[in-house]
Amino acid sequence: MKLLVTRHGETQYNKEKKYYGRTDIELDGLGLKQARELADKLKATTIDYAIRSDLKRTQQTMDAIMQYHPETKQIIEKGIDEMPFGIWEGLNADQVEARDPKTWAAWLQAPFDVTPLAPNHTECSRNG
Repeated sequence: MKLLVTRHGETQYNKEKKYYGRTDIELDGLGLKQARELADKLKATTIDYAIRSDLKRTQQTMDAIMQYHPETKQIIEKGIDEMPFGIWEGLNADQVEARDPKTWAAWLQAPFDVTPLAPNHTECSRNG
């Protein structure tokens, strides 16, 4: 068995260096081009199953690949989504540090243990 792992193409938030997590942003022009280029590279590769998250950017990337693999079984798995960035989504690092310095500092020290909360919360969450 061979496992291929890829990431979706570029989004406007990538270009602006913004956190997006669960924000359902689409691919930008370059991201669509990257998806087509990936599809071309995988054209001759046998793909039995393709798994993606439920976000538009992953769908757009998968759609490009599936044009060459219409027989491939597609699975949408929400559990492989991006890490949620809560109140940080749509902000860049400088904006996050200015608006949420306490959580920012904690996250820099332990990014796998600290999660910015949803917009209706005021404190950071410690995982684990």
